[in-house]
Amino acid sequence: MAATKPILISPVGLHDYDVGLLSSVVERLRDHGIHCHVLPGSNPRGHLAVVDTDSEEGKNTLPLLRPGQVKLLLSQEPTFGKNLVSVPKPLREDTLTPLLMKVCERMQTQMSARPGATGEEPRSVDTRTTAPAHASAKNLLHLLLWAKRNKESLKIIADPHPPVFINGSTSAMATAADRDQQKAISRTRLSDISVEHISNDAFPGPADGTPISSLSGFLWSTALACSKGELLGEIDRHKAFKLKAWPNFTRNDFVLQHLELAAILARRAVSIDELQKITQVPVEVIIDFVNAAYAVNLLDMHAVVAEEEEVIRKQDQQRRNLLSRLMLRLGIK
Repeated sequence: MAATKPILISPVGLHDYDVGLLSSVVERLRDHGIHCHVLPGSNPRGHLAVVDTDSEEGKNTLPLLRPGQVKLLLSQEPTFGKNLVSVPKPLREDTLTPLLMKVCERMQTQMSARPGATGEEPRSVDTRTTAPAHASAKNLLHLLLWAKRNKESLKIIADPHPPVFINGSTSAMATAADRDQQKAISRTRLSDISVEHISNDAFPGPADGTPISSLSGFLWSTALACSKGELLGEIDRHKAFKLKAWPNFTRNDFVLQHLELAAILARRAVSIDELQKITQVPVEVIIDFVNAAYAVNLLDMHAVVAEEEEVIRKQDQQRRNLLSRLMLRLGIK
């Protein structure tokens, strides 16, 4: 596949070893017919910038790069956003090669598809200039909840599995991945996942042939895989809550203790600490279940308030009935 000009790659803030590794990977890409070239020094004018965001130069240069410029970010902490691809550190050839190949192939296709292309930066799939996605996401669960809450659409790639498309506006997902592959994706570290922001129009439709389903099942399995006993920040372990409905255990993953927890929470509002005392189920298992229920909107966080109001209503009614009987006995109407 040929382009009129090579894809120019800018190394920004990279150590000498990483620059050498990048150059080696680029040589391999040329052998595969991908026309690309590493610019000397820290010239930021390339179509694609490889930035070490943990270095001073990388931190200072990143805000100055063009919004439409594709950026591979080397960092200890993953970052997400339009045209941003996170690369885990330390940089490894077996990690960088397939990732850079995929990015460059996509860029090269876009460049060569435009008549008279002259090496300008390729147009991104999503033309919005949004702020970076939930950069504080610790795992895939946090990212999915962020997308759902902010009605964002994402393309999630966890090689070697098929990509997963997320539509936060409709809480739908589209993927050719089977159930086992989806479980494997949900267990993948966020640093090993490539995340792309896409427009809602880029989300696959029925005509594309990609199976579309509710996001709930993937959210549930991801919550169980990612929680590891760490409660989501929106949940207070000392406050009581209950289930709005019974979880779909016929379709979702579960352990036997989840059935016991669901049976209690379906009847009344209980806190995590109380659940642990009642059931003696390990608190990590309880938290995993509670996170999963929260992720799919099954937790009623205000149940205890409603129950207290119902108790007060009944007490008021009892007092009124008692007063009515007393007045009747006294002959007072």
